[in-house]
Amino acid sequence: MSGSRKTSTRSPEKIGGEIKTENLHLHPGKPPSHKRKDGTDYVEDLMSAMKRSLRASAAAALEAGVAPERLIVDPGIGFGKTPEHNLVVLRRLGELRELGYPILVGPSRKSFLGRLFGQEMPIRPWGTAAAVTAAVLRGADIVRVHDLPEMLAVVQVAEALRNP
Repeated sequence: MSGSRKTSTRSPEKIGGEIKTENLHLHPGKPPSHKRKDGTDYVEDLMSAMKRSLRASAAAALEAGVAPERLIVDPGIGFGKTPEHNLVVLRRLGELRELGYPILVGPSRKSFLGRLFGQEMPIRPWGTAAAVTAAVLRGADIVRVHDLPEMLAVVQVAEALRNP
């Protein structure tokens, strides 16, 4: 096995269109030039900025030939956001439904649970369970988790509550 990596000058959207895979469009957070001086706050409404970014990413993918049914959006919990931003995303997750694509959320064991609630790793799965429940109740179609059997049980209950 070689230690070298192949790189491509083609966009991820173009590659995704060519190989016909599901395409995940992650909101990574804003670059530093779009943040306040402290680097932690969005200049505009977080969800508005996120929707605009995800719309643009989806449009680029569609233009590159990715089929709409292969697109998935991810608000990027933990990426370029403060712990408080992650709560806003989970509270307002349903707003992403207007984009028309399945929503993936990955709150599993994320550091915001530790920072906001003092949850160290041994108990962080409980905070993950709460975040997964909130995500499912607010419209997540897919969740990325670590503790699969436990979180499957959490999702099953949350889905039953969401869809009586």
